Amino acid sequence: MKQTAYLLDPETTIFRAVELPAGISFKPIYDLIGCRLIEVVRFDERHSLFADEEGLHDGLTAFTIFEGYPQPLAGKLVLVGGDGSEPYHSPLLSLEDASAHFKCCRPVLDPVFA
Repeated sequence: MKQTAYLLDPETTIFRAVELPAGISFKPIYDLIGCRLIEVVRFDERHSLFADEEGLHDGLTAFTIFEGYPQPLAGKLVLVGGDGSEPYHSPLLSLEDASAHFKCCRPVLDPVFA
């Protein structure tokens, strides 16, 4: 049996449903995000958001503002159902409702002429 998760890619600004194998392994989430270290952010009392812990770095071309979170999140984000105290499951809210909490941004550089 497969689970659904929502994947947000700030580079393309595409937020879509993806399938994850059922179980307690976090490997599929690491693979989706493409990182070595994940950070778990509480989305609400029934959902968790996974982000790249080391995503904020020099040369960043896109990031995401998550409503109510104090700093930007870099890299791809994965939203799942569950608060982390049990194996994750499919989100309990629609993709459209979840997407209202995110804003994808691209840094703008102000050139300096000497």
